[in-house]
Amino acid sequence: MLFVVAVIIVFINTALMIQKLIKVREWRQKYSTNPYSDKKKNNTPRTSQNSLATRDVELIKFIITTSCIFIVCVLMSLIPSIAVISYPDVKAFGLNSNLFFIAFPIRFLFDAINGSINFFFYLRVSTRYRSAYSAAFKCCSGQR
Repeated sequence: MLFVVAVIIVFINTALMIQKLIKVREWRQKYSTNPYSDKKKNNTPRTSQNSLATRDVELIKFIITTSCIFIVCVLMSLIPSIAVISYPDVKAFGLNSNLFFIAFPIRFLFDAINGSINFFFYLRVSTRYRSAYSAAFKCCSGQR
């Protein structure tokens, strides 16, 4: 039951964080216009504003994706535990032992996915993480 509470807390906090990020993004767009620019000549936002908006959108996508990966993996690893609690015959030596031996490796698979996918996701999305990773493991890549 504690996992269910944790998933609900993660879901609510993610929704609140995304809502706050959207409000901050709208506030930045509202107050970051140049009041001294000629509105007739240039009605499009500046390049720095576009990159800021792009970064905000990418951050929101990143948070949503990371949270969804976590929630799906945790929920999928909860299913075998719920089956064991709900049905007493689902045990290693119970009547439905085959279901037990199929469900728990799937649980461990989703736990492994949850623990490892964020590394690749951060490596792909974050330039700072990528540069720190390549600097830390320069000796392994053959570059000196």
